[in-house]
Amino acid sequence: MRFIHLADLHLGRSLAEFSLIDLQREALTEIVNYAAHAGADAVVIAGDVYDRSTPSVQAVNLLSGFLSALSRLNIPALIIAGNHDSTDRLAFLSDILGQAGIHIAGDYRLGQPPVTLSDAFGPVNFYLLPFFRPGHIRAQAVDEPVAGYDDAVRVAIERMPIDASQRNVLVGHQFVCAAGHVPIRSDSEMLFAGGTELVSAAHFAPFDYVALGHLHQAQRVGAETVRYAGAPLKYALGEAGAAKSFTVVDMMEKGAVSVKQEPFHPSVGLRAVRGRLEDILAAPPAENDGDFLEVLLTDEEPVYDAMQRLRARYPRTVNVRRERDMMLNMPGGEPVARREDRRDPMAVFSRFASEITGLDLTVEEQSDMRDVLTEAAREEDA
Repeated sequence: MRFIHLADLHLGRSLAEFSLIDLQREALTEIVNYAAHAGADAVVIAGDVYDRSTPSVQAVNLLSGFLSALSRLNIPALIIAGNHDSTDRLAFLSDILGQAGIHIAGDYRLGQPPVTLSDAFGPVNFYLLPFFRPGHIRAQAVDEPVAGYDDAVRVAIERMPIDASQRNVLVGHQFVCAAGHVPIRSDSEMLFAGGTELVSAAHFAPFDYVALGHLHQAQRVGAETVRYAGAPLKYALGEAGAAKSFTVVDMMEKGAVSVKQEPFHPSVGLRAVRGRLEDILAAPPAENDGDFLEVLLTDEEPVYDAMQRLRARYPRTVNVRRERDMMLNMPGGEPVARREDRRDPMAVFSRFASEITGLDLTVEEQSDMRDVLTEAAREEDA
């Protein structure tokens, strides 16, 4: 059996103020075309189908078109809710859709049976384990100690009716770690404080393959068969150098599993550029000028209207920073507010104005600012 493992579609997401819906449509079209030509037997989506619990009409229509295309190809889809999804909205009409080969798991009930597909080697059982918080399992397993996410996933798996003689696949959406392995994270993911959401990969021993969602970089977690598919697009500026792919899983007889990554080919990329503003603006025209761009300026002197000027040349510029400002905020750098200045608002403002404009305040400007500070202090004391 060959199935495609996807996750973290985040349909409806934007990068800065730029909608990504067209690029997401491209990615899903790639999946449909690959599934048709490669003979895929199923498509798995391991959560965070939408970017928000109340998805836009465009996002809903995009998912509908994707699932309809798979249905026309007689390719089943197996989908779970992630932490970004509304379980009720995602699972709407799931009973009827299941009859058409579109299996959606929103809320999870302990002991829920798997979705079983078959091939020449027999049945493959897909256990759909959507994202849940510990309290959801604690309320169902009152006789079990469920202290956190790790306990909750352990209990959920222990209650599954797993036949170890058959091929079993788990589809889950949690932050999973393995001994001696630190997962690669992105700043586009939602995690909790203190590592309380960590789940041990040791719980997944009964499964021949574990299809995970939640982390946006494709990667294995310990074993080759415990994997995050990653997000199909670069959803954060820190992912500029990351490669995006989807995972193809081939299952033969029991115990024989092979995994490969197939790249996505987005028409618009995400790049980081460093240099002086005038040099970046003067660069010769290139095919990738339409990419999303994060710009790090090395200018020492003040730079005015950088975003507007860059967007006139590179229309998808999403962020502009000055390297000099970043250095000032690094340990050992010279902060705008020196330690000795912190009790003197006038000194702080004077240094701030100098950093921004490159000029010292005039006598008149200093006088005006003192009047403003005096009035502010009077109002605070009133």
